[in-house]
Amino acid sequence: MKPRRKSKPPIRFEVKRPNEEEDGSKQNEMITAGVPLAKLIKRKIIKAPEVVMIGQAHSLAAERFRRLKTTLLNEQGDSIQVIVVTSSGPGEGKSLVSTNLSMAFAADKQGDVLLIDADMRRPSIGRLLDPAPKLGLTEILRGQTELDHAIIELENSPLRVLPSGTPVRNPVDLL
Repeated sequence: MKPRRKSKPPIRFEVKRPNEEEDGSKQNEMITAGVPLAKLIKRKIIKAPEVVMIGQAHSLAAERFRRLKTTLLNEQGDSIQVIVVTSSGPGEGKSLVSTNLSMAFAADKQGDVLLIDADMRRPSIGRLLDPAPKLGLTEILRGQTELDHAIIELENSPLRVLPSGTPVRNPVDLL
């Protein structure tokens, strides 16, 4: 008698609709309505060691961010509308630089400053906010909320923050 071979499990194919999440929820379903809670719940940036513009406002590191802001303004004049902070890999300080630089710009109170966390795989700006936000750029791109519900106004600061929102594996699919 020949030994019986174990059969391989059958290959399963699943059809996933483009507007459906892994848990079965729809991407396009609105999850917010009415008065934006982001405007009612005042948040603040926590005193983390990397946020030198709050915890160490008179330090050399904070002065370097103010100097960087001045250099950018001198190079571009008053025409600066967007500054993108990027790098080739994780852990190189994008969040540190963008948070502190945006706070340096907001400290002048000469215009609106919006910090957008567009790192949708590994968001980090939201962890610096207290209380932590639940909505962000991901939910806006999915059509689950509107901009007014996701932009966070900070306590005692003209800086506003659009956090990344729920992390996603493949952010390109949202665009």
